[in-house]
Amino acid sequence: MKKYDVLSVGDINVEITMTNLSSMPVLGREVLADGLLTTLGGSTVNTAVGLAVQGLSSAFVGKLGQDDNADFLRRELAAYGVDGSHLAVDEKEPTGVTVSLSTAGDRAMVTCMGAIGTLSDADVSDELLGQSRHLHVGGYFLQPALRPGLPVLFDRAHAAGLTTSFDTGWDDSEAWGGNLREVLAKTDVFLPNESEALAITGEQDVPAAARALARIVKVAVVKWGKRGACVCTGDTFIQLPAYRGKPVDTTGAGDAFNAGFLSAFVRGLSLDDCLRWGLASGSISVTRLGSAASCPNRADIEAMIASNDVEA
Repeated sequence: MKKYDVLSVGDINVEITMTNLSSMPVLGREVLADGLLTTLGGSTVNTAVGLAVQGLSSAFVGKLGQDDNADFLRRELAAYGVDGSHLAVDEKEPTGVTVSLSTAGDRAMVTCMGAIGTLSDADVSDELLGQSRHLHVGGYFLQPALRPGLPVLFDRAHAAGLTTSFDTGWDDSEAWGGNLREVLAKTDVFLPNESEALAITGEQDVPAAARALARIVKVAVVKWGKRGACVCTGDTFIQLPAYRGKPVDTTGAGDAFNAGFLSAFVRGLSLDDCLRWGLASGSISVTRLGSAASCPNRADIEAMIASNDVEA
């Protein structure tokens, strides 16, 4: 028996959200917000939270500064049931912070990367890998110090008997280069969204992109928005529709999908069921406010799947 079902490695930050602005600010002028919310943020840590909420033993490794924001994030992780005792500390950089400005119809975000960008594969010990069943890495393009060592980290994970999963996020440079292909070749489960899958492969449609990715990774899973999601491995291709729900906030929906899919995958469910779990988790998430806080628990997901209330 391993201590952790899933070890997640990647980005973590404080997210400060100012809500209901009448308009976006312009230089030299002040705009008032109706509300202020300070929460845990970061795509990889959102997935780690979702896994814990869905009943798995979840550990997280990211990098924090030595400041009050770091203390806040440690408390948040503990409240969600995520083991943050292996978090790394950067003595020179502050904890990462994202400020989100939200109007009725749109939002803008500003991020101070701080310690997020200094996390490296050396911050993940062999001892910790030996205590885990599965390794999930996210936020690839946000973490320049982590990228070079990822192939080695995945090799170390496989040598310790772990399976691996990977989510890049969007590449603002749109180059999709570096050692991405090398990392993919060592990935068991790859979890891009539609835009990312098309950009990485150069294909014109999602099924073709999923098949192209499945020639590199063992299992390619593509999040397809309102059309649901698909999974491809070898000659097997499965597409399932999204579940119905009234969208309230799409923030973190992809992270919730990852948590649902991986919680089923780690428990040994079929790829069909893994896809259902991912879709149910993501579909429920968009009906709730927040990112980490919106991720549903196991009972919510099982009820959604049982309802079979899917998009036409």
